[in-house]
Amino acid sequence: MQGRELRNQREELRMAQEEQARSSEVAMRELHTDLIKMAIEDSELRSVWPAPAPAPGEHTTRKDHYCNLILNLQKVAYETRTIELPELRSALRFLMTSPDMRAFWSRSRPSRVSITDGDDTEDTFTAEVDAAYTDTIAP
Repeated sequence: MQGRELRNQREELRMAQEEQARSSEVAMRELHTDLIKMAIEDSELRSVWPAPAPAPGEHTTRKDHYCNLILNLQKVAYETRTIELPELRSALRFLMTSPDMRAFWSRSRPSRVSITDGDDTEDTFTAEVDAAYTDTIAP
């Protein structure tokens, strides 16, 4: 009986640690969201963020920041298991029908990958967005 209780306690501890990790991730994403919202509302703050477009003279727009928030929402929803992989894929395919979203992804992808490359979770999400982007290209 004592062995079973110990296994139960370990399982409860593991579950609590996973929940804590998810909560921490959500809190960090909320902070990121707040920062992006501030940039959307204030052009002076928006100018602090590096432009997602590598072309000289292009400026990050409010739409770019908004697209970033939308993609972040999908990523967090998937990572926190609010949505499953089929739902994520469907949402991303829908989002990639937007010309603004497509333009944002094509401009921001290279800098995003340069920052997140090698992080399995980020690489998986990037691959899913890439697939949605490719799937929605007009024939």
